[in-house]
Amino acid sequence: MKVTSWRKLDNIWKEIILLSIKVQEENIEHSKVISLLQNTQSASETYTKLFEENLVINDWPDFTFFNRLLPLEKIFACYLPIEGIDPIIYFPLTKIAHFEGTEVFDLDPLILTSSLQELYLDNTYVDDLVQVMNLPLKKLSLKGLNIEQSQLETVLLRQPNCEIIA
Repeated sequence: MKVTSWRKLDNIWKEIILLSIKVQEENIEHSKVISLLQNTQSASETYTKLFEENLVINDWPDFTFFNRLLPLEKIFACYLPIEGIDPIIYFPLTKIAHFEGTEVFDLDPLILTSSLQELYLDNTYVDDLVQVMNLPLKKLSLKGLNIEQSQLETVLLRQPNCEIIA
């Protein structure tokens, strides 16, 4: 990611990225982060409650910030007011993505996440899994979704070790 790409992101995605970086660096338990996101429905409030400091978004972050982005493996965007996941294209090494309780419906950007192992889509608007069928998923959570049985079978056929939670 470049500074110009960072400046183009919506603030909500900047907050998601900053929260995800700090959670990963501090090794915070996933369930605690998800619970706070569900209760606050705000990445900045969750950040403040977890780390007892305000979430500061720099329009022109320094270069050490971008080095912190490279190893980002977990994205925590659940229960936040997002409709699209396009910014995930900047993080092809993401292994875990939480999009529960969002208005996400299009999974096209996930095609570029070649390392994605866990994907949580509970209570979203997703109805098509074609974009994720070839990913190396080990866990796919689809609670509250209406996905065709044939698509679930195709995911399992291509990824036999994938645990589907429906």
